[in-house]
Amino acid sequence: EVAEESGFDFSRDWTTVKNACMNFGRDRFDILKPLPRKDLQVLVGHGCPSMDPKVVFSAKLIRKLVHLDEGDVCSSCNLRNSCSRGYILTRKEDEARTLDVMRILLVYGFDHIKGTVENKPLLKLKSVKTVVRKLIHEIAKLSAVPIDPNLPPPVIRKLPPKVKQPPPPPKRRVGRDDVEMKKGDWLCPKYFNLSHL
Repeated sequence: EVAEESGFDFSRDWTTVKNACMNFGRDRFDILKPLPRKDLQVLVGHGCPSMDPKVVFSAKLIRKLVHLDEGDVCSSCNLRNSCSRGYILTRKEDEARTLDVMRILLVYGFDHIKGTVENKPLLKLKSVKTVVRKLIHEIAKLSAVPIDPNLPPPVIRKLPPKVKQPPPPPKRRVGRDDVEMKKGDWLCPKYFNLSHL
C-alpha cells in the first residue's frame, strides 16, 4: 500500500528491490544462524530454482551448511540435464551467508512478476511454498531485533585476482633464405628444397 502511494512499482523497479534484498543480506549476516536448518534443507533440497550462476552458487553453499549431499540433490533436480554447474562442489573455505538465503527467496518471491523460477516443478511442491513463506516471515521477525554490535562480521575469503599473462610471443617459423614466415604462409617442398636442381 505504501509502495503504491509513493509510485513504486515492484515489476518495474526489479533492480531496486533486488539490490535492497542483497544489501540486507550482506548487512544482516547475523540472521542466518537462527534460521531453522530443516527449513533451509527444504528450500534447497529439491534442486536450484534457477540456473543463474549466483543462485546456483548460493544454493550449493546453503546445502553445504545444512549437510545435504550435492550429488543427491543434483541427480534429482529437474535442471540437471541443462545445468553446467551440476555436481560441482564449492571450495572448502566458502560459507553460506544470509545473502545466499535472500537470493534464493528473491527468486521464489518474484516468480509471479518476473518468471524468475526456471525449475517450475519446484513451484508445485507445497513444502517449498510453505518454507519460502515461513523463512520470509522468520527473517522479517529477526530483522526487527538490532544486530549485536559485538558480533564480528564474517570473514569473506576471496581468491587472489587472476593475473593476466601476456600472450606468448609468436613462434618464429623459418622458410627459404631464412625469411621469417607469418601466420597463413605455407611452405612448398618443390621450391623450398632446391637441392634437386
